[in-house]
Amino acid sequence: MGLEQPDVVGSDVVRYTQASRLAVTNNEKLGTVGAVQEQTEEKHRSQMAFKLCFRVSPPLTPEAHKGKEMEPINNSALKAARRVLRSLNQMPQWFRHGSNKWILGGYRDISGSFHASLCSLLYVHNESVNIYSHLIPAIFLLLGQHYHASGYSGITGADFIAFSIFMLSAVTCLLLSAMYHIFMNHSQRIEHLCLRLDMMGVVIFILGDLILGVYMVFWCEPFLRKTYWSMIGALGTLAIFVTMHPKFQGPKYRLFRTLVFVATGLSGVAPLIHGINAFGMSQMMSKAFPYTLAKAGCLLFGTWFYVLIGYLDAFDYANTNITCSTL
Repeated sequence: MGLEQPDVVGSDVVRYTQASRLAVTNNEKLGTVGAVQEQTEEKHRSQMAFKLCFRVSPPLTPEAHKGKEMEPINNSALKAARRVLRSLNQMPQWFRHGSNKWILGGYRDISGSFHASLCSLLYVHNESVNIYSHLIPAIFLLLGQHYHASGYSGITGADFIAFSIFMLSAVTCLLLSAMYHIFMNHSQRIEHLCLRLDMMGVVIFILGDLILGVYMVFWCEPFLRKTYWSMIGALGTLAIFVTMHPKFQGPKYRLFRTLVFVATGLSGVAPLIHGINAFGMSQMMSKAFPYTLAKAGCLLFGTWFYVLIGYLDAFDYANTNITCSTL
């Protein structure tokens, strides 16, 4: 009896079958891994596309803020919100051109952000006195308006309106000036706009003062009262136009703007002279004539000081950077 030969063919079939099953398993695993990798890559591409759609632009340089709208709070705005003060030489050319050259330091960074400029209220710089010397009186005037309205029971509705116009014009003037000194480091465009609004606030205050003065002089003369109000309103409109029009901005027209302000203010002299001739000095004295003269004197002194400060170069030298920045 011979030896049995091993079934070589059967063994090969078994090994082939096992290898085929292993290959199929490996292919399934590779397919699963490839699908996962493909899904991951697709997710990554979607995220990149989303970021590109909503990409934030880099911060603008100070010079780039010319003619720009308010920018989102970015790195430069956060930097400007810190208590970092600069010298005049570190400021942009457009800012140095409009600043007093004798104020050498204490300048805030150009912010490009209203939020960053408002944060400067919390520390001392060379506009701090200008800001709070306008902001605090505005608050007290609002409180004073309430006091006068409730403290005099005999006033008429017309009296209340006339005095309210005067008080609110003063508050408007002070708030616009405070706004200018707060936001003048925002950008060149905002600085120019706030400066014009500041000057317009002065005109509004002059008009409010004259409206009240004419009302007191011609208490019982409605025709004369309306006539003078029309004249004052026309001059005030001209003054506001000169103040807001870009052509009349800058140091070149500083004297011209001042003369327009003075002409608007002096328009109140005519009704005073008319009142003296019509009612006599004694009656005019009872109509707050001394207070009117005092207000006119303060207005002329402020105007004279505004013009003078532009020519007295060393009036507020380096050691007065914080407290005597030019108005």
